[in-house]
Amino acid sequence: MKSFDKFTLSLIFCASLAALSACGGGASPAEEPVKPKAVSGKMIDGYVQGATVFCDANDNGHADSGEERTITASNGAYTLVGGCSGSVVGFGGIDTDTGHEFRGVLKTPAGSAVMTPATTMLVGTGMSKEALAAALGLPSSVDVTQIDIADGANQDLRKRTLALQQVVDRLVGAATSLTYGEDPASQLKYRTAYSDIISGIAKNLAKPNSGQLIAPSGTVDTQTLVNAIATVPLISSKNITAVNLSELAGNLAAEAHILIKSGDVELKNLVTNLQSPAKQPLSTTATTDYLSMTSDSIFINDSVHRLAALKDGIEIPSLQTIGFSISVTGSPAAEVFAPMALSILEQGGSGRILNLLIEKVAFKIDASKQLTVSVPAGTKVHAYGRTSNGSVVNLTITDLEFTPVTVEKNALRLNYSNIVKKVIASADNTTKATASAFLDLKGNFDFTVATDKALNIRLQDGVALSTATISIPNTSQSVTGPSFAGRVSIK
Repeated sequence: MKSFDKFTLSLIFCASLAALSACGGGASPAEEPVKPKAVSGKMIDGYVQGATVFCDANDNGHADSGEERTITASNGAYTLVGGCSGSVVGFGGIDTDTGHEFRGVLKTPAGSAVMTPATTMLVGTGMSKEALAAALGLPSSVDVTQIDIADGANQDLRKRTLALQQVVDRLVGAATSLTYGEDPASQLKYRTAYSDIISGIAKNLAKPNSGQLIAPSGTVDTQTLVNAIATVPLISSKNITAVNLSELAGNLAAEAHILIKSGDVELKNLVTNLQSPAKQPLSTTATTDYLSMTSDSIFINDSVHRLAALKDGIEIPSLQTIGFSISVTGSPAAEVFAPMALSILEQGGSGRILNLLIEKVAFKIDASKQLTVSVPAGTKVHAYGRTSNGSVVNLTITDLEFTPVTVEKNALRLNYSNIVKKVIASADNTTKATASAFLDLKGNFDFTVATDKALNIRLQDGVALSTATISIPNTSQSVTGPSFAGRVSIK
């Protein structure tokens, strides 16, 4: 037998080991564990500082043992270094815009860059990003999970999100009478109610044909809001009547309108005041003192039309006056001062628009429940019009040698043609032709009449009217309050 020296035997042994390893017979080195990808984002109402953020791995809404948590920075930023494949939840902290403690609880789906009241509606509700965008009156391409609403570059989305937050937070107080105290137990109850209400609203808005909560124009639809909150358990369990629910929704819509229609400069102060913890909860009991629209009808010129018919549109020969008859219910205030406004927007044509705003009208109710109106001395009328060729008239009338509003036997009329004639007379040579284009209108128009909520006008059965905002572009003048709207074809 051939002998081998020690060196040769060593080579043979090593080669055998190598062969065994190549055939899978040997142990391979332990692989390095794959590190989870960190998840980062921002918690925003304004930026929320000092909030607790955690990965809700089991989707139960609670920060359980073993679920990673962290604290937000001054710009609302957070990072979960262990990653998160579920939703991210945040609560507590201080809203750096208002200085108030954030009382709600926010959520956002996996893969989001931000956590806001809007993203919260997407978690566990069946609502899609597209449906949410539609409900807020935004293009379907808007992805609320990726947009920093507090950086100043997305003010429209910011205002609509703040309006949503206002509605939800105020509903918690109205529906539960809970206070957000210093003790953890009261804070947890408040946050639980907040989560239940925003989830319930989202589930209702996710249903087919639910309507837009906020129109593209910024109008909050009171009836859509009523439908969205009516079946939320915390609301329905209180057995709120239809009239009371409508009033509650009207008040919520009015506050939301203020935020949506505010200018960028005053937005911060408005949010600070509206979100103040010192504000009294909204009442769920309807007032018994109001003015109602007789038979839920208005008249254009001298013809009476039901509000329901105006949604589909009516044909009229001209536009001279718009008004309605008033019934006095209970004992409203004997005298109220409120602005009134009219907006006319052409549809399917050249986009002509005319907004008229009377700064102050005095409404007086005597002992026999008869209404009189007057325009106090010094009141201004603001007008903005844009014609089909893009020319604009934008002026303020200070000399009111005419009657913009009249009342006879409790029939209130806004005198459209008189106001337009005064606008024409007040315009200079460069804008007189533009103003004249609105005197004898022809075409298809949507119109809205609005007044301040100080003038408590309702439908015949006491249900609140929809709330609308009419503004005069390039000024700070606007009216937000009860409104009626319709469509006319002027032949």
